Amino acid sequence: MGEVEKCQLLIGQRVEAKRALSREERQVLKGGNSNTSRNFRGVGNTRTKKIFVGGLPPTLSEEGFCHYFEAYGTVTDVVIMYNQQTNRPRGFGFISFDSENAVDRVLH
Repeated sequence: MGEVEKCQLLIGQRVEAKRALSREERQVLKGGNSNTSRNFRGVGNTRTKKIFVGGLPPTLSEEGFCHYFEAYGTVTDVVIMYNQQTNRPRGFGFISFDSENAVDRVLH
């Protein structure tokens, strides 16, 4: 599904980071609708300003999450996903940057 990088957060938790893809892009990678795939040639090399980060510890705040990734570029959005019923973190989130180059730096 794309490049994956293990990185170390400030609190010592190992996490997985990879390019965030739209549902359509993920469908193409899984061998979905051939009409759609014509629109996403080379989707494996898709440039994006957003990454998915999995393996987040439940104690990590959005501020701490943001602070770690600011070393790679200007962060424009931070989202930690929560269970709507329990209001507990689900262990993953998304970071958006102001440029695709920041995503490249995270993944390299």
